[in-house]
Amino acid sequence: MNKKYLNIYTLHFGKILSNYSILGICFLSLIMLSTVLTALYYVFSFVIVVSTIIFTVGTIFVIKPNFIGDMFAGGDTMVNITKALNKAFPYILGFTLAFAITALVLLCVQKEKKSTARIVVSSVIIGLAVVLSLVFFLGGYYSA
Repeated sequence: MNKKYLNIYTLHFGKILSNYSILGICFLSLIMLSTVLTALYYVFSFVIVVSTIIFTVGTIFVIKPNFIGDMFAGGDTMVNITKALNKAFPYILGFTLAFAITALVLLCVQKEKKSTARIVVSSVIIGLAVVLSLVFFLGGYYSA
């Protein structure tokens, strides 16, 4: 294979891996956001339950006997989804770091055309992935 074509294929493969690492960091951020949103859902539901009880002077329990249980029932699904996402976090983190590091190496060795923006993006993704992994593992989200 000609050296020129090898450089072109290396550049394209580096860009593809850079795109995958961008997708991976988006998934990692959404997983961290889902844990926050689950907690906010319970806080918001609690505020609605308390305000409904106060505004109806307790008659809501006569109208709907299982009012509190029904208000918090939707959160169980959110908790199950968040648990599944938390189990997938280490695997997505590994793939994201591997893609970003490989893309960084492939883009840095280019001789003809340097993709400076992609190199910077891959470096930032590596930093963000490390920060998110520290928050995830030190924050107690992961239990082996």
